[in-house]
Amino acid sequence: MRSRTEDVSGLQMRHYIGTMRTLLATLILLLLSPMSEGAAEAYGQDFVMLSDLADRYEVPTDDVSAPPEQLRQDLQQLEARLEQQLTAAGPYGLARAETLGDMARLLEQLGRAREALELRERALHLVRVNEGLYSPGQGPLVREILSSLRRSGDMLALDDRYNYFFRLYGSGRPPWNEVRWNALLEYVDWQREALSIELDGDDPRDRLLDLYELLEEVHEALLVSAPEALDWQRLATVVHIRLTVFYVLEDLIEPEQDFRSLRGEIVRVDEPGEFDLRQERLENLHRSLKSRGRRIVEEALELIPKHAGRERLELQLALADWLQWYGTTREAGARYLEIWRKLGESGDDETRQKWFDGPRPLPANGAFRSAGEPSVPVSLRVTVSTTGRGRGYAESVPEEQKRAVGRLNSYIASTKFRPRIVNGEIVEGDYADTSWILLYR
Repeated sequence: MRSRTEDVSGLQMRHYIGTMRTLLATLILLLLSPMSEGAAEAYGQDFVMLSDLADRYEVPTDDVSAPPEQLRQDLQQLEARLEQQLTAAGPYGLARAETLGDMARLLEQLGRAREALELRERALHLVRVNEGLYSPGQGPLVREILSSLRRSGDMLALDDRYNYFFRLYGSGRPPWNEVRWNALLEYVDWQREALSIELDGDDPRDRLLDLYELLEEVHEALLVSAPEALDWQRLATVVHIRLTVFYVLEDLIEPEQDFRSLRGEIVRVDEPGEFDLRQERLENLHRSLKSRGRRIVEEALELIPKHAGRERLELQLALADWLQWYGTTREAGARYLEIWRKLGESGDDETRQKWFDGPRPLPANGAFRSAGEPSVPVSLRVTVSTTGRGRGYAESVPEEQKRAVGRLNSYIASTKFRPRIVNGEIVEGDYADTSWILLYR
C-alpha cells in the first residue's frame, strides 16, 4: 500500500512536471511567435543624428518689430478705426474682422498674447456670421490662431483648433482641390506630432486608431478612381504617410496577452468583462503591419506609371527600409542593390550618395519626432554591418558624458540601419566622428 508521503511526493512531482511543461511551451510560443521577429529601435524618438536635428525642431528666428512706443501708437490708430467701423456698419460689419486681426498682431508683438487670441476669436466670429460656419474666408484667421497657440505652448487648445481647421476644409473627404488636400496633410502632420509629444498621456489609442482609419479611407478613395483618372502623385504621398503611421503604431502598441495552460496547450485568455474593442482592433493591426506595409507599397507600384521614375524609386526605397527595420535583411539588401543600380543608370549620383553613402538609421522618413529636450552633441565612431546592425565607439569619453555615451551606444545597437553600398556591393560602413543628440523626455 502506498503511503501518504508517497502520494504527496507524486503530486508534487506531477505539479513540477506540469509547471515545467507550461514554462517550456510558453518559451517555445514566444520564440516562434511572429512578434519575436520584432522591429528595431525607433530612430528619432530617443536619439537623433545632429544632421537631422533641424528637420525635427523649429529653429527660432529673431523677431524684428517696431519699438514698443510705435506699436502702441499703431494700436491706438486701429482702435479708432474699429470704432469708426462700428458706427458705419454696426457690430457685425465684416470689415471689423480685418482690423481686429491687425490689432491682434500688434498685441502679440507687445507680449499680450492672450488679448491677441481673444481678438482673433472675435474676428473669426464675425467672418462666420457674415460668410457661414465653414467659409473659406476663415482660413487665414484660423492659421494665425494655430500659430499663436503653438507659440504660447498651449497644445491642448491647439489640438482643439486643428480639429476645427480639419472640419473647415472638408474633413479629409474628396473632392480635393489643392487647398483641401494641403489642409488634410497638415492635419495628419499635427496628429503625428500630438502622438510624438504624448498629448493624450498614457493612452494614445483613440488618436492612433482615428488617424489610421482616416488615412485608410483617403487611400481607398484614391484607389476607386478609374485608372486613367488616378491621381498617382497623391497616391504615392498617402502611401508614404501611412508607412510613417505604421512605424508609430508598431512602436506604441504592445499587445496585452495573457497565456495560460489548457490541457497542455498555451492559449490566450481574456477575462470576462475586460474585452476592449479598440485594443483588439489595434492588436489585430499590429500583428499584420509588416505585410500591410509591403502590400500598400507593392499595390501603388503596380498603379504608378513607369515614367514616374523618381516616385517609384522613393516607394521602393521606403519598402526596402520597412523590411530592413523588421529584420528581413536579405530581401531588403537585394532591393537596395536594385535601387542603387537604377540610380546609376539614370546618372543620379547625388541621390545615390545621399541614400547609400552615410549612416541612415531607420526609419529615415521622420516617423518619430520626439518633443524631448535635446542634449549636447555626443561624438561617436559608428560602424554598420552589412546586415544593418550598428555599433558605437568612443576613443575617450569625458566623465560627464559617460552615461550619455552608454545610453547612446545601447540605442545604436538596437537600431537597424540602411547599409552602405560601394561599387554595387553592400559593405560595412565605418563612420568617424558622427555627432548624435539624445532626446530626454
